[in-house]
Amino acid sequence: MYGTTHPHPGQPFWDKTTPQYARKPVGDPATYKEKLARLATLLRPTDRVLEIGCGTAATALRLAPGVGHYTATDGSRGMIDIARSKLGPDAPTNVTIGLADTLEDIEGAPFDAVCAFSLLHLVPDLPRVLDYIRRQVKPGDLFISKGSIPVRYAFPILVS
Repeated sequence: MYGTTHPHPGQPFWDKTTPQYARKPVGDPATYKEKLARLATLLRPTDRVLEIGCGTAATALRLAPGVGHYTATDGSRGMIDIARSKLGPDAPTNVTIGLADTLEDIEGAPFDAVCAFSLLHLVPDLPRVLDYIRRQVKPGDLFISKGSIPVRYAFPILVS
């Protein structure tokens, strides 16, 4: 679908550990369910959403029914293979899953919302990734992140 024009240095690690990662249960299912409910209130039924670093697309497949279209990307071929295997007859039909790096322009940009969950603390060039995210989201719309991100980097994206 997309490719990986800027492979992340950690990509071999994630490709190698994908099977173990995919088998690992959610640590706190009640908190995860609550997080999904909060996220769903931020998204509109017409939104076009991009998630970078989607892993095996568990969150993408849960949030997709509440939006217009959900594009889920990850830089690990192993993660994307597992994510695509979840696109069975019961999966939402408004989801696109593709291999793409955190700096790769995605067809359909700009999006109404860009999500990056438990990802930004892993990228080697955070300012560059945040600038990329700013270009992928419509002005005034949403960038939703969960995980560790230094405030000195978060502020410029919040005001753009």
